Amino acid sequence: MMKRISTTLLFLAVLPTFSPLGRCAQPLSKSVPAEGARRGGPLEDAKHSGPVSHSDATSRLHRLPMAFLENRGQWPAPYRFLARRGPMSIGLRETGVDLRLVRRDEGGAYRTVSVPIEFEACAENAAIRPERVAAGRYNFFVGSDPERWRTGVRGFREVTYPELYEGVDLRWREGAGTIEYDLICRAGSDLAQVRFRCAGIEGLEIDRDGSLLLKTAWGPVRQKPPTSWYESRNGDRHSVAVRFRKIDEERYGFAVADLRDLRLVVDPGLEWSTTLGGSNGDGIDDVAGDEEGAPTVLGSTYSWDFPVTEGAYDETYDVLYNSELFITRLTRDGSGLVYSTFLGGGHDEAAYSIDVDDFGAAYVLGQTQSQDFPITPGAFQPTRPRSPFKTRFVTKLAPGGDKLEYSTFFNETVLHEISAMSDGSVALAGASWGNSPTSPGAFNESYNGGCMTFLGGDAYVAILDPLGSRLVYGTYFGGTSCDGVWGMAVNGEKIVIGGYTASTDLPVTPNAFDSTLNDNYQGQGDAFVAVLAPFDAQPLKLCTYIGGTYGDRVDAVGLDDDGRAYAAGQTVSFDFPVTPGAFDTTFDGSGPWLIRDGFVLRLSSDGTQLEYSTFLGGTGSEYPWALTVEPWGTVTVCGTTDSFDFPTTPEAAQPFFNGGGGVAGGDAFISRLNASGSGLLYSTFLGGSGGSWYGERPWGIFADRRARVVVAGITESKDFPTTPNALPYPGEGFITKINPGPFLSYTGTPTDGALFRFDVAAAPTGRQGALAQVVVSCSGTAGMILPGGLTLSLTQDACTDLSLRLGGVLRCSLDPKDGSGHTKGLAFPAVPVGRILHAAAIIWDGASGDVLTVSDAVALTVR
Repeated sequence: MMKRISTTLLFLAVLPTFSPLGRCAQPLSKSVPAEGARRGGPLEDAKHSGPVSHSDATSRLHRLPMAFLENRGQWPAPYRFLARRGPMSIGLRETGVDLRLVRRDEGGAYRTVSVPIEFEACAENAAIRPERVAAGRYNFFVGSDPERWRTGVRGFREVTYPELYEGVDLRWREGAGTIEYDLICRAGSDLAQVRFRCAGIEGLEIDRDGSLLLKTAWGPVRQKPPTSWYESRNGDRHSVAVRFRKIDEERYGFAVADLRDLRLVVDPGLEWSTTLGGSNGDGIDDVAGDEEGAPTVLGSTYSWDFPVTEGAYDETYDVLYNSELFITRLTRDGSGLVYSTFLGGGHDEAAYSIDVDDFGAAYVLGQTQSQDFPITPGAFQPTRPRSPFKTRFVTKLAPGGDKLEYSTFFNETVLHEISAMSDGSVALAGASWGNSPTSPGAFNESYNGGCMTFLGGDAYVAILDPLGSRLVYGTYFGGTSCDGVWGMAVNGEKIVIGGYTASTDLPVTPNAFDSTLNDNYQGQGDAFVAVLAPFDAQPLKLCTYIGGTYGDRVDAVGLDDDGRAYAAGQTVSFDFPVTPGAFDTTFDGSGPWLIRDGFVLRLSSDGTQLEYSTFLGGTGSEYPWALTVEPWGTVTVCGTTDSFDFPTTPEAAQPFFNGGGGVAGGDAFISRLNASGSGLLYSTFLGGSGGSWYGERPWGIFADRRARVVVAGITESKDFPTTPNALPYPGEGFITKINPGPFLSYTGTPTDGALFRFDVAAAPTGRQGALAQVVVSCSGTAGMILPGGLTLSLTQDACTDLSLRLGGVLRCSLDPKDGSGHTKGLAFPAVPVGRILHAAAIIWDGASGDVLTVSDAVALTVR
């Protein structure tokens, strides 16, 4: 849940008024030249051919949408963007804004007053992010030197300072004909840290109606009383009391009456949800993102009006009756497009997989039938065979979405997965029919044979160099029957793959958990998981079969820092291996080829043991499509289910099945398992009433640094759940951000001194990592208690910062055990009964002694 405080900047003829931050405050207004004025021609009324009067032209100018224009040298250097509305203009700098007001004095002369507003104690490296590109371009022909002229200048409807203060964004926009600004405050953020200093004013005061008056030489500038609200899970707005706070004669801030409670209350579950598409059919096939949670999606579309942004690599839909790829990056809050571009040639394209590196470049894997698909000079495979079949390609898109860094074909290989590696190279995985390129000294340079089906003959793994010009590594992997990769992940220089095999001679590692193919029914095959370190002397770190009597398949994999492999997939085997104490040890399917269960598992780093393995599903079928592993050992899985009784948790954003879908269809689900695989920390349905085929299919997932997850895919539901800040592009693609917790409950009576328990996932000794995540509700219901029972007392000396900032982290410099071996802990503020408390990851920095282990349960007393 986010708080928003809003205010408006108004400049009136007699008394200028300037309002506070919208949704935490409102934006400022500015004037924008008309389209005709930009071209230099006279403005003409559409109803007659004569020129328009000055007053008519001015009126029309003020009715045009305001734009924040980028500074490309036409204005002084400090300004990154400038906006103007009538007598008011505002220049945006990294650490402040300059407000400039113009008015006539009694003699008719124009006078100006400038009010620099500084953001005190803001983030050291404050960034400015433009959003929502405005229509048209702006030209500046100033002076006689053409070198100083600027053409094609872009304008934006909004400009945001993300994380200007901890947990607080500042957004400038137009509202009701004025310039407004919003403070967008994430749960747990402290509004007291927001302080604005108005340099050079004669003083400030708060008026009787709550307005803030900035006293200048030409009269007061008024900021209307701020408004604030938060949005509940169902989109309803709830007002929050907020007011201006005078600090001194130059500085002001904001005060919220129930600030403490607002810092402690978070609405779990759905953060935002949006659809994306055009008018003619589209879908998202994968999603990747950065640590801040800004998603980049890959998909294909038949829509000529699919939304693309100006300046993107390819703004033109140029295929008729065929699909074209799109790559779209959204803002962190899902409300705008950072960039959106087409990618393709004159024929059909299909999307498979995407990843994003630390610099924001997007790596795209797909297939094309276009002879004119864009290929860059020096590409690994520059030509496409003249064949009616589609050919795989690999493309790297620049961080701004405006150019290709490289693009190459990758023939004769049925690739499904792509992952960026830390050195700029890219890993690829899928299946091969024997014509794929290999590298000298690779794990297996020879094709092992197999079936000629879409499943592939052999599994195949490759690595391209950072320029996309050379094969660094290429290997076959498998036995003498069908093998194929359906999931891949990279951690460091290790690559984990998982999929399907019907081979009895898969190259399993010594003492593997299961060294024998278990399939005894019509060749449905087993799942398998393998970890490769391509450039090690012994590249195969683990390989094992996983399965039961009937068919099994891994669809998604992950790898943690300790080399433990995670896998999720589907099984129709009643005897699929599960572990004692797992969340669900009962198979709910119905045997070969029919109703199937999902499964989630974790292997030891050497592949000799199942650390846990659990079914995941209800009485219908489940299809887990993707997973993400959090740093503290939890794993979040998304997929499709048609089970009305799929397990959900009390805090689910959508606790009930909405139906829809036919074959392999139904609602999406998002489920987070605790670190031991023994319980669900969060689980929810996600979907609408669906259609006749697939309902919702969430093909991709990733987690940001705060373990909130973004899922994306395709939906048939016209009533797919979206939030009020959704993009204005209804379509079949969807992107949804979920805060999965974990969420737990009181284990005792709901009093201020009640005992809490929460799941603990600790970092190994000597390495920073998440100690715990906790949510405690005053419901009196039983909480999840893991084995252990270690008590963590609450003392005031454990941490220097005792303010638990929700959505962030509480960092501690001390060892969780003192010199006598007793455990230290954290002090929580007093908690009103009936409140839901959400704590983000508690992180121990540089612990020097014993640290809590994953299996421990910790008791917290709220005082």
